[in-house]
Amino acid sequence: MTHALTQAVRGRFRPLSVRLTLWHSLLFLASALALLGFTYVLLSNRAYANERDAIEFRLKLYASEYQNGGLDAVHRLAAIRKGRAQQAFFVRVADSRNHTVFRRDAEDWAEFSPDRLNDQPLPGPDDRTWQTLRSPQGTELMLAAERLPDGGVLQVGKSTEDLSDVLSEYRRSALIVLLVFVPASFAGGAFLASRALRPVQHLTGAAQEIVATGRFDARVPAPGSGDELDALVVVFNEMLSRIDILVRGMRESIDNVAHDLRTPLTRLRARAQAALSADAVPALSHMDCPRCEPALEALAGCVEEAERVTTMLSTLMEIAETEAGLGTLERAPVYLADLIAETGDAYSEFAEEQAVHIHIAVPGSLHVSADSVALSRVFANLLDNAIKYTPAGGSVSITGLQVGDSIEICVSDTGIGIPPEDLPRIWDRLFRGDRSRSQRGLGLGLSFVRAILEAHDGTVSVVSELGLGTKVTVALPASRFSRDET
Repeated sequence: MTHALTQAVRGRFRPLSVRLTLWHSLLFLASALALLGFTYVLLSNRAYANERDAIEFRLKLYASEYQNGGLDAVHRLAAIRKGRAQQAFFVRVADSRNHTVFRRDAEDWAEFSPDRLNDQPLPGPDDRTWQTLRSPQGTELMLAAERLPDGGVLQVGKSTEDLSDVLSEYRRSALIVLLVFVPASFAGGAFLASRALRPVQHLTGAAQEIVATGRFDARVPAPGSGDELDALVVVFNEMLSRIDILVRGMRESIDNVAHDLRTPLTRLRARAQAALSADAVPALSHMDCPRCEPALEALAGCVEEAERVTTMLSTLMEIAETEAGLGTLERAPVYLADLIAETGDAYSEFAEEQAVHIHIAVPGSLHVSADSVALSRVFANLLDNAIKYTPAGGSVSITGLQVGDSIEICVSDTGIGIPPEDLPRIWDRLFRGDRSRSQRGLGLGLSFVRAILEAHDGTVSVVSELGLGTKVTVALPASRFSRDET
């Protein structure tokens, strides 16, 4: 039952540690992307601002030289450093009609088609304009222009090729950083989630141990961190202590009540049986007492009812203990074919009396790890019900097969069937349908069957149709052992 419960929990809920790890990693990734993006924007803006400052400085320098020495001074200054390879600036001087009169290193800037500048509008006398020329390769040429005192135009520019290379290198470095640190963030998130959830895992382990053993003396070790989880562990342990006290008191009360009920019932049955003994009955029969025969029948009824109540009480307590995990199962390798064959032999005489044929077809290879006595009682209950509610001339069949890691045993009959409205209640204790009240029984058989099967990590299901019969399917986990091991 513990294994089934664990599988059900895992199947329904995703581990919290996985979600915490994912959230930690996503938060780290979002923070890293935001930081790298913000840094990239600052770097790009600062770099472009530096480029603009450098262009403006060169523009002022060339404008000053032009004012002091004319176009010749511009030629001399431009000749100091030549070529884009030496990071020289683009320089163009145009007349008042925007016709080029000087262009530095024309062949180095041909990819930007600087002739297009001849068609651009002239800046105002006191204006400084900025524009960008883009080459077919995507490289940009940033240009600053201003009017000269004689009405001409001076333009100074610089290629952003080096700046683009720097920004591209930054992007590559940022990508490498992300590729390195994202897996590290998953590892760090998993470690932090494991540490943070360790008390919760201890709580889960203690709860599973309680479910498995039915004992409430398990305790969770307190981490001693003084945080909310530490407080939760303390409260959980205190709750377990109180539950343990209550369960112990309840067990003692049940034992006392059972003992107190069984004792008078046993005495009642013993006295009634003594009154019906071989010594007492002849003496009563020879007496001239017309009330003796009814008295004897009443005594026999007392014996029968006392036996019935004692059996009911024992079965109820056994079901309660099994469902609470208080019972002990002596698990051992069990071959179902042998077990069911023995059960069928035990009910063969009863089946003959009812004129019901029993057919058993269970492969000898089907085996489970189970308490053979408890499992035998399960199939005895199912077979008893099937025979009782099958009319004379009908049949009961028991078949078995293995489906994956599960073994299914089907008990089918051609009996009266179960009404649809009764199907959901057949597992309730002491429930007996209207059609079953004419038969002997306590209404505890199916409750006992389900409790025992759940204790074996198994399941039971019923399909029935009025007038056609009932099919009960028992599923148990298959075991891996050979007949030689048994």
